[in-house]
Amino acid sequence: MCRRDNYPLFHEVPSGGAEVVVYVEMACNGLFGAGRGGDIEPPDPDCSYTLSECGVSTFDAEAWQLLQRVTFLEGCATSLPVGSTLKQTALHCANRVINAVDVLDKQTYGKGLEIVDKSFLQSGTSRPLDSSEFTRTGVTPMVFAIGNCHIDTAWLWPYAETRRKCARTWSTQIRNMEMHPEYKFVCSQAQQLEWVKEDYPSLYQEIKEWHKKGQFLVTGGTWIEMDCNMPSGESLVRQFLTGQRFFEREFGAPCDVFWLPDTFGYSSQLPQIMRSAGIEFFLTQKLSWNLFNKFPHSVFRWEGLDGSEVIGHFPPADSYNTSAKVDEVIKTVQDNKDAGVLNAAMMLFGHGDGGGGPSTAMIESLRIMRNNVPGLPEVVVDNAERFFEHAAGRYSELPRWVGELYFELHRGTYTSQAMIKKGNRKAELSLRKADLVIGIFASVRDSASEHGVITEFSDLLSYCWKLLLLHQFHDTLPGTCIRPVVEEAEAGHRKILEYAQRVSNDLLFGLTGITSSAPRVEERERENEKLLVLFNPNAFLRTPLVLSVSVGVDSETLKCSTVQQVDKETSLVVVEDVPSSIALTVSPKTMRELQEDYRCSIVHRGDRLYLKNGQLKVEMGLDGRLYSLILRGAGNVPDSPNFVKGCANRFVLYDDVSLFWDAWDVEAYNFEKCYPVDSAVSFKIIETGPLRASLQFEYVLGSNSRIMQSVSIESFSNLLTFENFVTWHLDRKMLRVEFNTFLRSPTASYETQYGYVQRPTHFNTSWDAAKFEVCGHRYADLSERNYGLAILNDCKYGYSVRDSLMRLSLLRSPKSPDDLCDMGDHQFKYALLPHAGSFPCVDVMRSAVAFNQSAELRVFSGNYVAEDGIGEMFALEDENEQQYKGSVLLDCVKKAEDGYDLVLRLYESLGGTETVRVKVSSRLGFKRAMLCNIMEENTGELEAVEKSDWLTVKIKLSPFQLQSIRFPRE
Repeated sequence: MCRRDNYPLFHEVPSGGAEVVVYVEMACNGLFGAGRGGDIEPPDPDCSYTLSECGVSTFDAEAWQLLQRVTFLEGCATSLPVGSTLKQTALHCANRVINAVDVLDKQTYGKGLEIVDKSFLQSGTSRPLDSSEFTRTGVTPMVFAIGNCHIDTAWLWPYAETRRKCARTWSTQIRNMEMHPEYKFVCSQAQQLEWVKEDYPSLYQEIKEWHKKGQFLVTGGTWIEMDCNMPSGESLVRQFLTGQRFFEREFGAPCDVFWLPDTFGYSSQLPQIMRSAGIEFFLTQKLSWNLFNKFPHSVFRWEGLDGSEVIGHFPPADSYNTSAKVDEVIKTVQDNKDAGVLNAAMMLFGHGDGGGGPSTAMIESLRIMRNNVPGLPEVVVDNAERFFEHAAGRYSELPRWVGELYFELHRGTYTSQAMIKKGNRKAELSLRKADLVIGIFASVRDSASEHGVITEFSDLLSYCWKLLLLHQFHDTLPGTCIRPVVEEAEAGHRKILEYAQRVSNDLLFGLTGITSSAPRVEERERENEKLLVLFNPNAFLRTPLVLSVSVGVDSETLKCSTVQQVDKETSLVVVEDVPSSIALTVSPKTMRELQEDYRCSIVHRGDRLYLKNGQLKVEMGLDGRLYSLILRGAGNVPDSPNFVKGCANRFVLYDDVSLFWDAWDVEAYNFEKCYPVDSAVSFKIIETGPLRASLQFEYVLGSNSRIMQSVSIESFSNLLTFENFVTWHLDRKMLRVEFNTFLRSPTASYETQYGYVQRPTHFNTSWDAAKFEVCGHRYADLSERNYGLAILNDCKYGYSVRDSLMRLSLLRSPKSPDDLCDMGDHQFKYALLPHAGSFPCVDVMRSAVAFNQSAELRVFSGNYVAEDGIGEMFALEDENEQQYKGSVLLDCVKKAEDGYDLVLRLYESLGGTETVRVKVSSRLGFKRAMLCNIMEENTGELEAVEKSDWLTVKIKLSPFQLQSIRFPRE
């Protein structure tokens, strides 16, 4: 019955003469898809299978019971240590059964059962299933057997097949519950439950009925079992917000356990986000796959970046797919690293990954072990919450792990499928903007006539968020899935961008006070006038700022004399004196004259190209390499040293052959075999200023791959920006760009969700060496006391910093499970940001934010009516009521999930205690403010002061703290 090619059709034989129709479906694939030549290879569309046997058999209960008992004896005999009394007893008992039973004579089966039950098992004294009935002595180990089925939402099969897998698996588990009243099954991932609700409504009703009986249990707390490395902080928040709301709405209560058995590393901000979602417990087993180091704990307190704590558990059997056999129960006990504190652990049983769940044989195996067998641990079938209640009782004694749970494997997932990662970043940013716009619109246009528009667009954004969360599944966003899943994710990201842009454009247009309808007869009517509108989505803005505008704009329209024409469609202009706040400004002030010191210039001299603006002096070679990067001083401050040691901006190809998990892994030994890309084959000066100076280099990578790179500086900016257009068709190669610096530090800093983490730049220990490739978000920084250098990017996640050498991973070309991974054309940007002083550095954080989502300048021309725009909406001030220049970021503004309240989400980004005044424009109509958690549940009232067209609240944030504020609609 452990085989997955048979199924019990009936619990009772139909009466004579009854007609039974049986539908049989055969899938042409194995457990891990239909790969050509291997389990994780790309699917073979031409594979064929032969149906060699198909029949109906009568179930022999007595023979099956005997088989289960003999299997149990075999497990005891082979798994227990030499010298164990139980081991010897099992061997002796098995020998007696073999002597007594003739497999061809059914009459002897009963004798075999009698031998086992009388001489080995203490029949009639089966232990209770529910752990609450135990009076724990703490001496005998306890194993919590948890029935589950980890169904990958997409992997070696598409999403559509997962919908069917869920139905097949869960209907099977309900049949198990009918046969075994003591059996409990745990199910996670709200998305999968919603699919079953949509596709199989009658099955979904059965699930809810069995949930009420306490057998079909839901857990997890998130929309799907997501990747935890690359999603933004807001994306992780939405996983919990969307998931917990679903569980509460559909099953009456939110979840207490974050159930994530399989993903590729765990962000250090998860404990804080979990606690804010009402979750105190966390389960995974993936770190048991570490290649370098064994994680030292089985049950522990996990402390996050901000100091929040949850209880974590790694089931010692090191699997979420156990078969509930004796050896796995023994391993659960023997490998419990914290048995001295808590002599109990979970064992997850059931066929997983591709579906199926626990079988009848697994349930029977546990039933046998629940008898009082001397020498075996106490085995109970229960839920995860009950185990964690036991663990919470020993909270103060549990060991503590501080910081991220770095996974020492699958580091290639930070880079594989670059288009998915780019689509994810762009979709996150587009939804951030759309949330902001609809939140403002719902506040200022809260009238009955606008409710339909607000509801329509809110529903559209909710759909987009669910779609984004789906594609952050831990085999989709990491790029470890087959081609059909890749194509669906890329299409999903395009749809999100389209819908979010529609929301932003339609509602922003209304908020400007500009209408494109026929001119109204008003005093401020302007026919055929060109209007300039600035939208700043960040609560900071460093001005003057160079921005691009559309075609048809001249210096007269912009009221300035300095306009740089980029091409037929785009011009550059300098905007100045814009409020450092989230604002929508009609006709912002533009700079009339650009002083000579701020102009960009470029000079070609010999084999060098020299770029300069008011902040930087740059020396490039005709080969495309960067030879000098100097931060210019001001006043009595001298210029910085050259940040470059030797050369930088060097493209390097690496052999990229993994030991097994192709798209998943990059190996440390690959650093030993690399090929610097040849010098640029051509260069061109594209722009000579005054607002931007840029160069273009072309590199050839073999016969069918090339890089076109634009290198540029802008006025008033200390960024050196590299925009890349890559045609990529290499085989099993990895492309990185390297920057050799003069800086030395034992650690480098990498942005993570709501903060940053530091990781070693050396290989002193195996724990250090394991981090040869790490995940970071919008920046990585290497600093010493006086100076630092940051790499910013717009869609990359893989970094490697060793000693003074900084690397950014760009593209890969693995061949399984998608042999077209990264093949084709790519466009991406990165930039260098030299800075004075060490890290943490506010300028690095803010520059990285703006590099990904900066202010926008738009021009409207035609028959427009210009009213007063909404102006400044949200701003931050310090305690002295001055412009805030610290480390707190206003990351999210959104309409509340229920109603028309407004929710703001802030966080401290650099590890310091900060007090900040949050200002909301009185035009939004709010009078009160409440602290709330990420579930948007109020946790306390804030003192709100109305003054000078603002409603202001003051809050204090501890290092890396995430805080939400809710402004209720009166």
